[in-house]
Amino acid sequence: MSMETLAEAMQRLQKSGYTEAFRVEDQRLVTASGEQTFDPTDLHVDETVRFEGESNPSDMSILFALSDPGTGVRGTWSSSFGAEMAAGDAEVVRALEGH
Repeated sequence: MSMETLAEAMQRLQKSGYTEAFRVEDQRLVTASGEQTFDPTDLHVDETVRFEGESNPSDMSILFALSDPGTGVRGTWSSSFGAEMAAGDAEVVRALEGH
C-alpha cells in the first residue's frame, strides 16, 4: 500500500469540506481570500498528517485540517516541517499543537 501524498491528502480533505486554504501572517492564520483571520489557539485541529520526501527523509512537511467552531470555517494549512520550517510557521504549529 502506498503512502498518501500531500496533494492526495489535501484533495481528500477538500472533499470532506475543508475548502479554505490558510496562510500564516504575523503568527495568525488567514484565509486565502484574506477576509478572515484566526488566532491559532481558537482553531480546532481535526487532523494532522506528516510527510517525508521519497528521496530525502529530511524533506518533511505537515498538513493540518482546521476548523473554527464559532464561524464553521474549515480549511487546510501546510508547511515544511523540521529544521527547514520558517520561524513564523513554527510559532503557529506550537500554538496549534499546544491546545
